[in-house]
Amino acid sequence: MKYLSLAAFALSICMCSVSFAQDDAAMSGNAKISKTPELTTKPAMIAATAFVRAADFAPEGGWGEKDYDGAIGAMAMNGAMRVMAYMQEKGITPTGPMFSMWFEDPTSTTAGSLTSKWGMPIAADNEPTSTITIENFPEMQAVTCTYEGHPNTAMNAWNDVMKFAESNGLVWTGAPMEVYHKNGMESTKAEDWLVEIVWPAMKKPADAPAEKQE
Repeated sequence: MKYLSLAAFALSICMCSVSFAQDDAAMSGNAKISKTPELTTKPAMIAATAFVRAADFAPEGGWGEKDYDGAIGAMAMNGAMRVMAYMQEKGITPTGPMFSMWFEDPTSTTAGSLTSKWGMPIAADNEPTSTITIENFPEMQAVTCTYEGHPNTAMNAWNDVMKFAESNGLVWTGAPMEVYHKNGMESTKAEDWLVEIVWPAMKKPADAPAEKQE
C-alpha cells in the first residue's frame, strides 16, 4: 500500500499551496532541480480522478481575489480525500503516486475561479461515481522536470520548464500536472518533497504564427 496513506498526504497538501496555482509574489525559486527539463514521452495510464472548483468550498462571503492559499488548500483537501475514499471503498491499490492538474493561470485568474483535478493511477477500469471519474490518459509528449523541495519554492522549476519550451519551439497541448513522488506525509522537512512537473507539449508546427511579445 505504498501510495495509499493519503489522509496524511491530503492534510499536508492542505496546509500548503501547490506551486503552479500560486500567486507569483508568494512563491520563491530555490527548489533543487534533480532532473532538468526535457521533452519525453509519458506512457498511457488509467486514473481515478476528482475535479474540484475552488468556488465550491468558499467561505461565507467568498474567496478574496488573492486568497490562493485558502482556495488551493480547500481544493487539495477535497480532491485528494475524494480519491482516497474511492480507492479505499473499492479496495483498489494504486499503481503510482498522487498527481494534480491545473487549468487556469493564477496571474490572470481570481482565487475563487481556480479549478484543479486530483488523481491516482490504477491498473484497470473501475466503475465511476458521482464524484470520481475513471479517465484513460493517452500516451503523450510532455516537458518534464523534477525538483526537490516544497512546491512553494518551485518557481525556478516552472520558469525552467517554460524557458525550455520556448527555446525548443514547443507549444503546450494540455494542462500542466504535478506528480508527488515524495510529499509531506513521508517527512516533516519541506526539502524532502520530490515533485515532477509534467506539461504536455509538442513541436510548434512550421506554419504556426509567431506569438506576439508583450
